[in-house]
Amino acid sequence: RGKHHHLRGSARAMKVRKRRLTFVLGHAGGAAGPAGEGEDSLARAQPATDHHCGAVNALALAQSGSGADAKLFTASRDATVKRWKFGAGKATLDATFEGHVDWVNDVAVLGDTLITCSNDRTVRLWDARAGPGAQGKKGARSAAAATRDSSGLLSTVYEHSDYVMCVAVAPQQKTFVSAGLRGEIKLWDLGSLGASGSGSASSDAAGSGAAAAQQRPSVLQEFDCESQTSDCSSCYACDISPSGAVLAAGSADGIVRIWDTRTPGGGGGHTTKSTENGNVRLAPEISLRGHTGNIRCVRLNESGTLCITGSSDKTLRVWDLGQQRCVNTFSIHKDSVWALDFDEALGQVVSGSRDGQVFCTDISSKLSTLLFEESHSVLSLAARSRQAGGRDRGGSIENVWSATNSSSLHYWDLSQPGGGTANAGGGEGTSGEGATPKQGGGGGDKKGANRERRSSSFVASTSPFSIKQSSSYKRKMSQPKEVVPLQRVPSLTITGVPPIIRHEVLSNRQKILTEDTSGSICLWNVFTGSVEKRFSAEEVGPAPASGGARAGKTRAEEKREKEEREARFNKVLERINPEMTVSSWFSADSRLGKLSIHMESKQCFSTEVYAVDLGVEDTSDELKFNVGQEVLSSLFSGWEEGFSSRHQEGEGGSGGEGKGDGVTGGKAGGGGGGGGKKKKKRKEEEEEEEG
Repeated sequence: RGKHHHLRGSARAMKVRKRRLTFVLGHAGGAAGPAGEGEDSLARAQPATDHHCGAVNALALAQSGSGADAKLFTASRDATVKRWKFGAGKATLDATFEGHVDWVNDVAVLGDTLITCSNDRTVRLWDARAGPGAQGKKGARSAAAATRDSSGLLSTVYEHSDYVMCVAVAPQQKTFVSAGLRGEIKLWDLGSLGASGSGSASSDAAGSGAAAAQQRPSVLQEFDCESQTSDCSSCYACDISPSGAVLAAGSADGIVRIWDTRTPGGGGGHTTKSTENGNVRLAPEISLRGHTGNIRCVRLNESGTLCITGSSDKTLRVWDLGQQRCVNTFSIHKDSVWALDFDEALGQVVSGSRDGQVFCTDISSKLSTLLFEESHSVLSLAARSRQAGGRDRGGSIENVWSATNSSSLHYWDLSQPGGGTANAGGGEGTSGEGATPKQGGGGGDKKGANRERRSSSFVASTSPFSIKQSSSYKRKMSQPKEVVPLQRVPSLTITGVPPIIRHEVLSNRQKILTEDTSGSICLWNVFTGSVEKRFSAEEVGPAPASGGARAGKTRAEEKREKEEREARFNKVLERINPEMTVSSWFSADSRLGKLSIHMESKQCFSTEVYAVDLGVEDTSDELKFNVGQEVLSSLFSGWEEGFSSRHQEGEGGSGGEGKGDGVTGGKAGGGGGGGGKKKKKRKEEEEEEEG
């Protein structure tokens, strides 16, 4: 991926995944240019790191003050976590945390520690304060940086056996919980992180990431989420009270399970099973039934007496844990509820659904307000109220950050209703640095604001079988008014890069045809890691109106749009796909919104091609290249020099520079590093230590 810590991560992945090496190509928007210009190679291909290029799964706000002190952490399906600094009507990228190799599903902040979980089955702990200076600069390392590697990584936990879907923190106890598929829920002691790694690694080991691997939080307890009557016990949402006493988890079987973490042996008075590491999983104290679909979001109040859940059955439920029953059911959404946030001071719940609608519901008055509508399915919400503390009769949610299936983020300032009539601006692919502010059309007049809010409000239905939208003020019951969103245009947009949604490897096994959500079709050269050609609209025809899953569309419309895109893509593929057969030496996928190239050790060295077929001029017709060997030579060119400069500054024998430019420069790239016997011996010792 162009950075040394990624190569170390890839090396670890090779061992776990039967020696498979994966490298990720930069997005088409970040490529330097066509391959013919001689500026692109696998060694120099860099992703467009200033923007997400995949859906943003989770948001976390860390606010130490106001204005420029406010920080937003975003976890994306492009395997990265980004920190944004926002204030004074703008947002700028502050740092990027790279290390996961699959979707990042959730993110939480506990003090100065950032906690993330991923489909790569790991939970990673980072220094939340890490910045660009700690991630890319060479030279001396401070004492404070000795406990993390160059990316800010503090620890990587490999205790889960399947996807880790969610994390939640208990600030008062400095503990956190992680949960995922197969019903695995674990409670961790963050305070043990520093103690476990102190004195266990040298400064050199810390610089190479070995210290981070040794410093791991300890498991306090494990909890059993498996159902006795159903196989759908995977956990998709969890929360823990600030004191760490109450743990709530929602699973695919529609059951909310509650544990008292202070009770030895579990609240149920018994343990269920032993794990492979000898620990026991504790049975839940309470099992709350009522939802008929997968529970996608869970929130607890500060005292741990109230639980709010959202489900794919389109309902919100409020549970009284003391009475062990559901006290309110809200049927305000027309589709699955995928995100929610809870403001306890106001007693208000902000919820978002698959159809893109976001509502604010007052638990006491049962009054719901349609805040805004996204054009994509809502995946995560982070809301802040106008009153920082205390309950106020006139208080309300002041602003909301929203993340959707697109790669862009939206900030909605609800203190200025109206916001014009245009669609949500700042779509994917919009150029420009950081975020784009958009001014709303609504005035700041208090009377006008109240009028706007009333026209966007209705009494929430408490029946799970109907959706009733009646106005909160006097009107004719026979002619109910249509509920309109309080805001139509986001106040701020952090633009994203259109992710790749479709790809096909050509028959020559040298090039890949891709299409992204904007409808752009590109031809990639695997040898150089760059875009060889971007097809114009005149060549491929106009793209359908939208790409990916859009909110508010029927399944028939989505199916028709998908078929149109596939027909357009296949037409281009048939025109450019050469009539030849080359054995497969790699596989590719676009799960991260970018192209990931996977090379298996048993097959990547089995393919040879003639130099003339690669366009190499003035050479023998019999000259062949081993494709896998040449690609690896180019990919790792310069890595040895970079490794030595970081860990062995001041020592002689630097050797050759070893740079390769695609396949044609692979020989030169593989030949670098002839620095004498002393360097060769030192290199062997390093390889043995890394192994």
